[in-house]
Amino acid sequence: MLVVAEIAISVTLLIGAGLMLKSLNRVLHADPGFDPANAVATAFSLPDATYKDDNKKRQFVDQLVAKLAVFPGVQAAGFKNR
Repeated sequence: MLVVAEIAISVTLLIGAGLMLKSLNRVLHADPGFDPANAVATAFSLPDATYKDDNKKRQFVDQLVAKLAVFPGVQAAGFKNR
């Protein structure tokens, strides 16, 4: 009885691992809807002493995006707030 239970658990775990690998393969090969080859993303934080309110932070981000957008070869620049 114990051997049968161990085999059943092993088969269940193997099936779960196979399904997980299949899902991972699909995620890695999914079409994101854009060409990520030349896309760049970064994360940064602003010092609270200098940028105390949201308006100053938004003004900085707007200026940064405007400056990045004028670089040669840049087709679009944007910002995503967490």
